[in-house]
Amino acid sequence: MAVSGKRIIKLNIKIIKAEGFFGKLTGLIFKKLKENEIFLINDCNGVHTLWMARPIDIIFLNKNNEVAALFKNFKIFRFTRFIKSAVKVVEAEAGFIEKTGISCGDILAF
Repeated sequence: MAVSGKRIIKLNIKIIKAEGFFGKLTGLIFKKLKENEIFLINDCNGVHTLWMARPIDIIFLNKNNEVAALFKNFKIFRFTRFIKSAVKVVEAEAGFIEKTGISCGDILAF
């Protein structure tokens, strides 16, 4: 589906939301997502993978849920750059971006 030239990706997936400061800070450090889950962090435009056990996929979204930046298979003990237009971040197990075909400019619906 497309709206004004943009592709809408409908994700039929369970969303686990970061709760509070500690939830945002620790992210997926102590969690392993199932194939049908993503981790959503609101009010965020940069993340780290410090103390994580494995690489992850990272998707930055603007206020319209449009993909502003993608980081595939982002290695552990790294920091993303700050994405100026981003207001939320989706973290998923490595391979999620490839599997879903998500690319910059797509709009995510979940």
